[in-house]
Amino acid sequence: MAITYYAGNNWAGTSTDRTNVNTSNIVTGLTFLETNTDDLYFWDGDSWNVVAGDAVAQTLTNKTLASPVLTTPQINDTSSDHQYIFSVQELAADRTVGMPLLTGNDTFAMEAHAATLTNKTINVSNNTVSNIVNANLSGSAGISNANLASASITFAGESGSNDPTSLGETFTFTAGEGINTTMGSNLVTIAGEDASASNKGVASFSSNDFSVSSGAVTIKSGGVTSDQLAGSIANGKLSGPAIAVTDGSTSSNIAPGGTFTFAATANETTVAQSGGTLTIGLPNDVTITGDLTVNGTTTTVNSTTVTIDDPVLTLGGDTAPGSDDNKDRGIEFRYHNGSAAKIGFFGLDDSDSRFKFFIDVTNTSEVFSGTVGDAEFANIYGTLGTAAQTGITSLGTLSAITVTGAGVFNGNVDLGNATSDTITATGRFDSDLVPSSDGARDLGTSGLEWQDLHLDGTANIDTLTADAGTVGGSDIVTLAATQTLTTKTLTSPRIGTSVLDTNGNELMIVTATGSAVNEITLANGSTGNPATITASGETNTGIKISGKGTSGVTISNATANGAFLEFDTKAAPADPSTEYARLYLKQVDANNNALACKIQKAGAVVEVELTSPKAICGVCGGRDGAKDPTYDFARSTMLLELYCGHSYEVPMTDWTRVA
Repeated sequence: MAITYYAGNNWAGTSTDRTNVNTSNIVTGLTFLETNTDDLYFWDGDSWNVVAGDAVAQTLTNKTLASPVLTTPQINDTSSDHQYIFSVQELAADRTVGMPLLTGNDTFAMEAHAATLTNKTINVSNNTVSNIVNANLSGSAGISNANLASASITFAGESGSNDPTSLGETFTFTAGEGINTTMGSNLVTIAGEDASASNKGVASFSSNDFSVSSGAVTIKSGGVTSDQLAGSIANGKLSGPAIAVTDGSTSSNIAPGGTFTFAATANETTVAQSGGTLTIGLPNDVTITGDLTVNGTTTTVNSTTVTIDDPVLTLGGDTAPGSDDNKDRGIEFRYHNGSAAKIGFFGLDDSDSRFKFFIDVTNTSEVFSGTVGDAEFANIYGTLGTAAQTGITSLGTLSAITVTGAGVFNGNVDLGNATSDTITATGRFDSDLVPSSDGARDLGTSGLEWQDLHLDGTANIDTLTADAGTVGGSDIVTLAATQTLTTKTLTSPRIGTSVLDTNGNELMIVTATGSAVNEITLANGSTGNPATITASGETNTGIKISGKGTSGVTISNATANGAFLEFDTKAAPADPSTEYARLYLKQVDANNNALACKIQKAGAVVEVELTSPKAICGVCGGRDGAKDPTYDFARSTMLLELYCGHSYEVPMTDWTRVA
């Protein structure tokens, strides 16, 4: 045990009184009272030993405890591996527990523990005795009727007077007509007798044929079946002795037991009967004599060959339509081109009143659209009209046409319909070559370039793209060529979406914000000064650095000194948004600063200091605070070193070690 001596105090029992007491000058047998813990220590010449203390485990012998206060006392068993632990519920006031005077060894009786009570008197007026059965009664004598609250049982019937029967008398159950009574094994059975022709009793009725309600038996609405009848019912007894059959003009009556015949018409209908089921159908080959009218939305004919004598097929209705329904007319057909199922159509296109042939078509409510197919004819007869014929938009493919003399083509002229077509111009152009619109036509492509361009005049070029070349003896800087620019100054350059490294990988991605007003300013530093990244733009503008996903932001230093954050402000910032925190330097007083953080606590944003605790020295009055405390659990003390130079010990009396 270490003893700290404070200046100004003198100890009795030391060889000399001094300001620095150590083990060399303490007299053996000296006792020391630690007033913070009330523990008494004894010096045996080598170490301090505990004599007595409130937190020290000790065995007391021949001690008398006067009015002790025990909290959760324990009593060990003989082997000391189990204990009786006594606890008391919260009391409304002090209670005194009196122990009975024992004349010998005895055992306490517990509420839920089986025990035999001897020499005990129970005051029934102040106690409740429950669950007493006959076996618990003393002796063989029963309880007299006079001592019972009710000495008789009263029986009542639907008629007659009530009959009280005393306990011990005999009550007889007598059966009436149709009723039997049986007594046995403390059980009275009252049962009905089966009914017979001469005796009333219990009868059963089939639920399939009869209904029973409130004792009344009726025949169900389904009636009685033929099997239940004793004999047949004459036709004259029936309400309708015949069935009338009519075709609308001629009628016949068929009596029950007669035969009703369904006859078929040859090549038109079929009739078959099996197991009481009559089937009327059509034969495989149907001949309809007369007209056939089919009403409905869809008529399907699954025939491989359809022969129609009528030389004219009429589409679009049985009468001429009164208005344009905007639907096409023609024949739709289905086929497979070897790769997929297709739909074709040839007929009248209602949208432009032209006869068309579609090879791949879509039918939308009887309006067809799709790819127009090719048609082949041996000869086409007709009149082609003049060159000014407006109805002719194309002549198709004309092979080896030679026009001798001056030819004039008015209107829009297309030369070739594919990139594989070539156009040869041997003659000389006697006019300007002017595009149809400004900046909309190219002269050559990136893959098919003109060889040499000869100009005798001025070249007006908005944008020049060259693979290589010189102007005035200097190389031309091109967009796509890999070139190194030297001593070039870029004023307000624009960078696309990213900046690439020397390997062509993305080094920095640049995104644009509409109506942006804030940006960052990069500045290098002179000797001894750091490079800076500063937010610029609005008056109050910050810099946000974010990691991606669950990763954070790492600050590191390439040197062995490690990285650090430096704060140069002493003013508290505004409160952060919810789920955010702000770390900053706070001025405590003129001589001290603290590292503080505004963070959400108890539903509100509060300021929390992250540095060592505040403290006021009791010796010099210094308010510079204390260093982080040191916990000496071996001595049950906490050591506080103040920045002013003074130190304090704080006892820890009630601490418990946990695993």
